Amino acid sequence: MPKLKNYGYIILGDAYIAEQHKATIKSDSFKSTIICTETVADAINVAKQMVADGVEVIELCGEFGQSGAFQIVNAINCKVPVGYVSFVGYEHEKLIDFLGK
Repeated sequence: MPKLKNYGYIILGDAYIAEQHKATIKSDSFKSTIICTETVADAINVAKQMVADGVEVIELCGEFGQSGAFQIVNAINCKVPVGYVSFVGYEHEKLIDFLGK
């Protein structure tokens, strides 16, 4: 079974500019690329570039939700697995409570 070597994470948030708000963390055997975007449209472009750069798995922050994740999956033609962060049970309730303040 092949090992994951090149991982991408996309964060969605206000006033993020992909060209400025990004980081790459590398070891001898693993690379993580983290890029922040302001819109799903921007994230689609980032995801396409990640795939072109050899990223093998893309994860999205929870702000994308299922709808945003599906948009990314469709835009990259299902070339790599795409997932998104979610909270379970009581933790989700705490998040909703926090965001509502």
